[in-house]
Amino acid sequence: MKIAHLMIGNGWGGVQSFFRDCCIEMSNRGHTILAVVRLDGWLYKVMSHHADNFRLVTVRNQFGNFDRSTIRQFRQILNQFNPDIVVSHGQRSSLFASKVEPDNLRQWPLVSLVQASLKQKYYKGVDLLIPHTDSQAIVEYHVDLVNPNFSETIPLFSSVSPTEEIQYSPKIQKLFSAGRLHTDKGYIHLIDAMHHLSASGHDLQLTIAGDGPEMKNLIRQRDALDLQDNVHFIGASNDVIALMKSSDLFVLPSIAEQFGIALLEAMACGLPVVATKTNGPLEIFDDSTAVLVEKNSATALSEGIESAIQNPQISFQRANNALKIYKECYFADAVVPKLLGLFERCIAQRHMVTKQV
Repeated sequence: MKIAHLMIGNGWGGVQSFFRDCCIEMSNRGHTILAVVRLDGWLYKVMSHHADNFRLVTVRNQFGNFDRSTIRQFRQILNQFNPDIVVSHGQRSSLFASKVEPDNLRQWPLVSLVQASLKQKYYKGVDLLIPHTDSQAIVEYHVDLVNPNFSETIPLFSSVSPTEEIQYSPKIQKLFSAGRLHTDKGYIHLIDAMHHLSASGHDLQLTIAGDGPEMKNLIRQRDALDLQDNVHFIGASNDVIALMKSSDLFVLPSIAEQFGIALLEAMACGLPVVATKTNGPLEIFDDSTAVLVEKNSATALSEGIESAIQNPQISFQRANNALKIYKECYFADAVVPKLLGLFERCIAQRHMVTKQV
């Protein structure tokens, strides 16, 4: 298949990592891949190193995120590539791709990956929506969405090879978290939780990888609580997996989390997890695979972390259980064939429609 993947967001996070992994994994399976990203985005910087695996092209957003010249750029790029199918990642990519050609003239199907609550106006021209969790496949979850054409649920995946043997640590001291520094991610509560734990006599180190609009506020909060020696912000990082492997516990403090690619990476690394009870973690974990705590609460986070560090043997048994589930359900080898099979069915359906026209 000739598959075009489109993403014009310029941030850093799990959604971007998933886009990169989609392009690489599908290329490695013999498909011809076009990756379309923003010239000024994090993805272009990262994916330039993988350009031998696929064709990488860029668009320019000179007039902001909703620069409608992107439609013209998409049209030129896609007409030249002549794809069998177009996969949009994010609402803006879906909106602009659907306007490249009128639906009745389009030779290729347009599918969109559901990674947040959807607004009808951005997805009117999409042939198929692919939800990653059961909650995302419910109409009521979305905003004014009418008669959505959902596929079956296909989870997100990670390309991180599962560790062969979990490294048990008798003392959990080094904590790690990764994500976009946004209010939805709940890092303010994680810093407060670190303050509670420090006041209780725990000597813990927390490293946070990520960037975003909340960076200055979070650093200000850390400094106000005198946690400079315990909480470390390292910005957006290309070495998340290495950082996980050198840590003892992964913490996801989100107030809202649709899925959580970093959770899958932690599972692959055999890292014990403490996560809030948000959509993604609740579909990935149960009490046998992670410590799940109430969201929007520093107290709940601190109690969950304390439970994990006081019972390291149980924590690593949970990690071992999570590793097994990762191999069966969330590793690329388990998920990518499902996506490719769905793409093939979409292409066949589009060919039937165009023949009838």
